[in-house]
Amino acid sequence: MVASLGCCAIGTAVGLVLYKDALDRVDAVLARPLWERPGSILGVTEVRPGMGVDANDVAGALQAAGYARVAEAAANRDFVASDTAILVKDHSTEVLITFDDGRISSVSPQPVHRFAPSELAGMTVEGERRRPVARADLPEHVVLAVLAMEDARFFEHPGFDAFGILRAVVVNLVAGRRKQGGSTLTQQLAKNLFLTPTKSIERKFRELALAVALEERLTKDEILELYLNQIYLGQVGGVAICGVDQAAQTYFGTSARRLSLAQAATLAGVISAPNRYSPVRHPERAAERRSLVLKRMAEVGWIDSSLAASTAEKAVDIVAHQNRRKAPWALDHAASVLEAELGEGVVADRGLSVRTTVDVLLQRVAEQAVRKGLTELTQSHPSAAGAEVALVAIDPADGGILAMVGGGSYSRSSFNRAVDGLRQVGSTVKPLSWLFAYESNPNLAPTSPVPDRPIEREVNGETWAPQNYDGEFLDDVTLDEALAFSRNIPAIHVSEWVGLAELAQGLANTGLSNARDYPSTALGAFDASPMNVAASYTVFPGAGKVVRPRIVEGVRLPDGTEGFEQRVEKFRVASPRAVHLTTTSLQRTMEWGTGRNAAAFGVEGFVGGKTGTTDGGRDAWFVGFTDSVVVAVWVGFDKGRDLGLTGAQAALPIWAEFVANSGRMVAVGPQPPDTVVAIPVCQETLLFANADCPTTKDEWFSEDAERAETCPEHGQSAGGAAAIIQRLRARFEEKNAETTPAKPKKKWGWFRRRSD
Repeated sequence: MVASLGCCAIGTAVGLVLYKDALDRVDAVLARPLWERPGSILGVTEVRPGMGVDANDVAGALQAAGYARVAEAAANRDFVASDTAILVKDHSTEVLITFDDGRISSVSPQPVHRFAPSELAGMTVEGERRRPVARADLPEHVVLAVLAMEDARFFEHPGFDAFGILRAVVVNLVAGRRKQGGSTLTQQLAKNLFLTPTKSIERKFRELALAVALEERLTKDEILELYLNQIYLGQVGGVAICGVDQAAQTYFGTSARRLSLAQAATLAGVISAPNRYSPVRHPERAAERRSLVLKRMAEVGWIDSSLAASTAEKAVDIVAHQNRRKAPWALDHAASVLEAELGEGVVADRGLSVRTTVDVLLQRVAEQAVRKGLTELTQSHPSAAGAEVALVAIDPADGGILAMVGGGSYSRSSFNRAVDGLRQVGSTVKPLSWLFAYESNPNLAPTSPVPDRPIEREVNGETWAPQNYDGEFLDDVTLDEALAFSRNIPAIHVSEWVGLAELAQGLANTGLSNARDYPSTALGAFDASPMNVAASYTVFPGAGKVVRPRIVEGVRLPDGTEGFEQRVEKFRVASPRAVHLTTTSLQRTMEWGTGRNAAAFGVEGFVGGKTGTTDGGRDAWFVGFTDSVVVAVWVGFDKGRDLGLTGAQAALPIWAEFVANSGRMVAVGPQPPDTVVAIPVCQETLLFANADCPTTKDEWFSEDAERAETCPEHGQSAGGAAAIIQRLRARFEEKNAETTPAKPKKKWGWFRRRSD
């Protein structure tokens, strides 16, 4: 008797110690947020006719934005999708998106609609996904489905269930193996929150003490809320899915608030063995478990048997939403911008919600264009295998980075060539030289002549004799033709008209800060990143204003207040007059110059662009714009190896594929400014036309330009301009078919770079 009493006393003392320790541990955990609010990075969800995305792409973006894919759109943020159309209920508007041949064919009632931001990535320290949801926001059948499988007597026990433990012992003894567990939902929560997976008698006693302590400190609903947000529900895309809301989004493309009975039963069936019963990998097993959940719900009287039977007959309708990081280079850039401002790891550690300017659907178009372009480039030119690429798309209205690709494969190399890759810009600089020339001299026009004859320049005691890309000279050409066909000698003259120091300063004002006052700057013999080159071209759709690139639209702190944002910064660097004259030539570059192959990809309407190729074809560029997007593409090798291809061969196809599928082409560009006038010129002499000229065309001139020579009696000067342009076109056709650019005749020190 004494021994028994002694054992009881010892057991009681041990129990009290365990319970006191359990209370202390529970209090310590509950004194702070159980989970840090997960950080997230969001992108823009916008649809436009002409975007090269299908219904699945748009549905995925909507799901990532928290919209629910349902059979009938009845509530806000519901959508119904088929292969040819998506109907979205967005607040008071019903948005209809139709698709044809892999692209958006129409959007109504307005041609452009922006939905709620779409999640590009969740930022967590532990490498898991979790979206906490309040118990009050969950449908009752979600809770009942979980309780039916895990703890039907949850509301009746104090944290442990003696009856359940006894029942499990009997079942396991009869079966001769462990077939059933006796742990309550509260015990499971205690184990997951406080204990390691190691099995022992001591751990089981600690689990019981912690469960009772949880019941002491929390209400049943609070325990349920913790459990439903904490429970592990499998892995998708290498990311742990934790909590019913994240699982609902991952497996069904909806929120936990919108889970149907069938979906709730499916998730409840997953809990005991998430990988074995994964609805993505093992839908048949998941269906069997769902039927078991529904059967148990009926057995305890929470649903009637007919509803259980009819629900069990439905297919397991999975809309798997992959949790891979989208737009990885853009995400890295956004995180680096924030960390430079707020500190390292700030997005994940502080649970920030970061709104970026990245358009999730345009990002997909960019990734598809890069993937397709590199594949076709390698097929056409095997020597280009392994080449890297960078693509940046910027909104000229506010500088927002709409899409960013920093390489051929993020898994192979996460180095962001779009932001950190400094490469010689080649002939992409020439339109800016033209811009500043028009700005400084109102008498210049696209028809103005510029020399194309051999020149030599003495710099620092060295003689530099630059060459044209084709190694030939054409005597004189117009500014229009020189830019459209990327003539080097005229470009040097244009830079000297501006002044080398003035040109370097003008380029720096556009964001190309590495430009120097050397003659070779006219040919792009200086470094810049694709992002900065794209930003410099915003001057053209921006009517003379350059906008600085930005990616962080805003940051919401865990307490709901707004934090850091990258403000829109615009700077006027040229007049609308100079921009219009330059843009005229850039449009012609696309019509009949080095960019005309873009039409084969479907690029049309108001669009301007320019190729760039550095010495030996080391760097291939194409940079261009519509009224609402500026896109820069670079292709080349990272280390010392020449690509051996022109910008028209390697970069233009990727650029054109993206622009043609961007939904941002327009038929007509902006209205000309009042400071330019269209004047008829003789089509043969390109002088102001007179009554005797048989064919004329309108050309743009500055309104305050001095009136140039009128065409003499027709025939005396005929043939000059027309003959030159025909020769240029023929030469371009020949050279564009070659795979290796012509070698320069001379190379002198740092002047050696030369471009197309």
